[in-house]
Amino acid sequence: MGQYNMLHYRSRRERAYTPLLGRFAAMLGFEEWWNRKHYSATVDISDGLKQGLFEYIHRLTETGLNSQGVIRKSWGQDALESEDRDLYDRIKKDRNLGVEFQEGVIIWHIGTDIFLAKSSRDAGDDTADLVKDIRMLSNYLMFLLVDHPKMLPGLAQNMLYRRTCENLSDRCKQNHGHPRTGNVGAVLKEIFRLNDGPNVTELSHVNELANAVYKEMPVYSHSVPRLCYANGVAEELLDREKDKGSKAVLKLVLDVWMDFLVYAANRCSRESHAKMLSSGGELTSVVWIMTDFLNQEAYARHRD
Repeated sequence: MGQYNMLHYRSRRERAYTPLLGRFAAMLGFEEWWNRKHYSATVDISDGLKQGLFEYIHRLTETGLNSQGVIRKSWGQDALESEDRDLYDRIKKDRNLGVEFQEGVIIWHIGTDIFLAKSSRDAGDDTADLVKDIRMLSNYLMFLLVDHPKMLPGLAQNMLYRRTCENLSDRCKQNHGHPRTGNVGAVLKEIFRLNDGPNVTELSHVNELANAVYKEMPVYSHSVPRLCYANGVAEELLDREKDKGSKAVLKLVLDVWMDFLVYAANRCSRESHAKMLSSGGELTSVVWIMTDFLNQEAYARHRD
């Protein structure tokens, strides 16, 4: 499954030397294409995440789909309401799920990284797999938004994505202030690097940018449209962590991202799934097929 992380992309772009191939791509007018490919990566989905997705879809098909096999609720709603109806109402009221699906992905993608950076979980506890699966799904939905937007439902949010990237770059410059390394070996390595995806380098630069955004507490404006909502997500999760503990909140965040994934698969057009399957397919297409099968199985069982 593909991986793309906004905070990784903007912090690495500001702090690392641009590879030679990237400079050539920019000269030829392919800078955006290069950025999508260079800062993305692929990972193998874990067995635990496979099982978790199957169980989540199986539960959802019992009551969460209408007679046409379409998810009844909005993205993230089922996961949040299952935990606490008031929690969903607060998040929805504060517009922290977004008006459009892709807007919601951007908000929760950044909010999740802020929460993980600020979380008080212990390094030696048993939440490492949860954190890994959360990052994997968050980065995957972001990868689809950037590289395969037609695989996501709703209106494309290209302008919102670009503006938010600019906002992150501004905060990276203001708060990090890290000079590019002067080590010759490191410089050569960066110049000739072919891939700099989010699972290739360590996470300190992502956490630094996430902490900077959280510390600033940006307010809404036309020039900074969504960082305030991402901060709102992180604040809600951090407050809940104090009452429920880290593991419970991490499970909730994972459920929200699974709900985002299943919603995207279910609401994506059949034409988009068919085109993607003809060239190898995406995880969302597999989830779409699985959801349809389990829904038919549940319908037949209830009819009998």
